[in-house]
Order: sequence, then structure tokens, then C-alpha cells
Amino acid sequence: MNMAKRKYSKMKKIEPSVQSLLFPTPAISSGSMDDFYIDLSQVTSIMNRRFYRQGINWAVSGIKILAAAFTGAVQVSKLPNTWVMSNAWEKGFRAWKRQQDEVLEDGDQESVRAKFNDFKIYMDANHLSDGIASNLLPADDLGNAAVAGEWQASQIVIPNFGTPGTNWEPHILAVGDYVPGSGTSGAISLIKAYESSRSTPQSPDPAVPGSLTNTDNIWRALFDVGDNNEDVLLNVIGKNNDLPYPQDDYPGGDT
Repeated sequence: MNMAKRKYSKMKKIEPSVQSLLFPTPAISSGSMDDFYIDLSQVTSIMNRRFYRQGINWAVSGIKILAAAFTGAVQVSKLPNTWVMSNAWEKGFRAWKRQQDEVLEDGDQESVRAKFNDFKIYMDANHLSDGIASNLLPADDLGNAAVAGEWQASQIVIPNFGTPGTNWEPHILAVGDYVPGSGTSGAISLIKAYESSRSTPQSPDPAVPGSLTNTDNIWRALFDVGDNNEDVLLNVIGKNNDLPYPQDDYPGGDT
């Protein structure tokens, strides 16, 4: 008598993850107002020793503020959870990825893409000014701060910007206005770029904003191709090609 074999699906092992994080802040002088930034994908990558992309929509169950003595106010802000922010991020990500994919296809160079290549942006102009190196990092209960791995902000390359043959490589903000710059300085804002790349449903046909046909429309200007492949390729292979956490440091170990 043949017995039917019972098939068991192999359940993937669930790895534990750090879910509570402590962030000491620098001393704040009386009467001043300071801003501090936390990138949840960055700090969870460090504490769990595995790569989390920045575009994850993290859920935060709560925040506690601990202080021995404090007078004043604490304000916690996050990026907007709106369709505008979601669509602006998606449009920016697709344009950034398309530009990099096209330069890698030119010569079949996909194998040189950085291991942790990712779309990483700043929150706003103040975050850009502070720099990623100023992001708060988690610490243990003795105040020993975690060590950062490689976490580099993304850039796009705008060819023939203002002058034929001149490239602009701005960083990317989530909210706010553009930050003027040239070369590798300055930044574009995802929501501002989204606004400048859309028609409006009025009068009585869709009204095309003037910015849609000039360099204010960053996503159009992105593919006004010029001699910019080398700059794009350097961003693809040189940014985030190292671990987003220290290779030899384990949370809870000697460091």
C-alpha cells in the first residue's frame, strides 16, 4: 500500500531585530534652537548589520524624551505621509534609476554597480547643510555611540545645464525649494520638481506650466543628453559601494 508523501513547506527563519533605539543628543545651549536628524534606515542597518533601503515607510510606535532638567519645547517632525510626497519620491527615484541604468547598459557594465547602490536623499535644506555625518546614531545605555558605515547621499547629473557641456550634479531633498549650486553643490527638491513636471487640469484643457519645457523641469533636463556619461558612471560605481555598517563592529561587542 502506497502512502502519499506529505509535503512540508520550509518556513524561512525569522531573524530577531533591534526595535528600540536610544539617541543621545549634543548639549543644547540655553535659548537656542537646534535641529537633529535621524535616518531610520541608516540606524537599523547599523544595529542589525544588514542593509535596509532608505525608501522604506517605517512605522514608529512611540518616542520618549528623557532629560534630567529641561525647560522649553521639543518638536518631532517627519516627512509628509501624503500622495504628493509618495508620487514625488517615486518619480524622482525612477528618473535617478533610469539615468544610471542607461549608462550601465552603454557598454554592458551592470557588473560594476555598487553593492549597496541606493536612492538616498536629504530631508530638507537644513539637513543638506548639516550633512549626513551629523545624523544622530544610536548608543547603548552607557552612552557609547554606534559607528557609522558608508551612507552616501545620491546625486543626479543634469547635462548642458545653462551652458553646453557643463554638468550639474545636485543632491536631492524631499521637501522645500531648490538649493542653488553648480558643479557638485546645491540640491533639487522632489516635491518642487514634481510640481514643475506636471500639467494642471484647468482652462479647459490641461494647462502646461512654463517650467515644463525648460530646465526648471529637472526630470526633462535629466535626459537632455550631453557628454555626461562619465559623471553618471562615477556615481553608480563609487557611491555606497561599501557596507552601511562597520564590518568589524558588532553591537554589544567590545566597541
